[in-house]
Amino acid sequence: MRISERFKDRAPYSPGGSPCPVILNANESFVLPSMALMDDFHAIMDDCAFNRYPDPRAKDLCQAFADFYGVDWQQVTAGNGSDELIELLFACLVAPGDRVVTVEPDFSMYGAGAYMNGVEQFIYQQEDYRINVDHLLAFAKEKDAAMLIFSNPCNPTGVVLPREDVLRILNDFDGIVVVDEAYMDFADESVLDLAGIQENLIVLKTCSKALGMAGLRVGFAITTPELTNYLQVGKPVYNVSRLTQALATCVLRHDAEVRAAIETINASTQDLVDGLAPIVEESDVLERMLPTATNFVYILTDKASDLFELMQTHGVLVRQPQKNALRINCGTQMENEACLSALRASLKELD
Repeated sequence: MRISERFKDRAPYSPGGSPCPVILNANESFVLPSMALMDDFHAIMDDCAFNRYPDPRAKDLCQAFADFYGVDWQQVTAGNGSDELIELLFACLVAPGDRVVTVEPDFSMYGAGAYMNGVEQFIYQQEDYRINVDHLLAFAKEKDAAMLIFSNPCNPTGVVLPREDVLRILNDFDGIVVVDEAYMDFADESVLDLAGIQENLIVLKTCSKALGMAGLRVGFAITTPELTNYLQVGKPVYNVSRLTQALATCVLRHDAEVRAAIETINASTQDLVDGLAPIVEESDVLERMLPTATNFVYILTDKASDLFELMQTHGVLVRQPQKNALRINCGTQMENEACLSALRASLKELD
């Protein structure tokens, strides 16, 4: 039996850690759907024609997204989460053997998508956890890259690249620029308004963060008509289920509820930052906390592994995305307080 060994030495994706009473490791929304939204969900379930295939173009869903964000629905492609769309970008727009530039630290699925499709990946190292635009452009030119992809705000650091810097990249890079704006609902530096106008721009969005629907697995790619057509041709025909399309459309139609949830999440993030700031300042173990434009914080510490394990013993699961860092997403007031208590207790145990 002939089997490819490309994945022989690669491990499956895992966020790490064990289940805990307080889960703050995946940047999910803690805001639950309202009763009105749940009532609409139940009605959708009752009316859903489960025996019929879904709309392959997901027109209603793309239209709801377009109405919410002020774009043209025909330039929107819906996917089974942003993960599917990331892989689709490499499969449809970059030839095997071509080169792509990613940054580090950043979302690990960019490298996975490149590997899956035989695309050569080159990694630009951020400088003090920020992108130096001049250096990034020079690096991409040196590597003769066909595509440049990065998240903004950055996952996992939470640092946002100003819009003017993104525009410089778009204008000076001779290739496709993918800006993953999964967390841009919490910031104000978006280039989504240029998607469909700037010929080399693709913007990714998701329902998993601000919209609070990580369980639905819905993402969007917004770009020019030409690139949209490539994605439509290359994607699996029925990639977003009938039920998922209907539920996600419903969420986007409850725009006032979504915008209120964003305000609630931003307030929770600020509470978490305010609570962490004195702990970081007083600790000899915690180096610093980076400024965040997301629903999570990023703390630098050489004791990240120890703290990651100790906090679980106190009932709180966070994320260790790098060897020297912890990433903690905001939660309810009770969850934030539990996190602060767990961190204080864990620091004491390290003394």
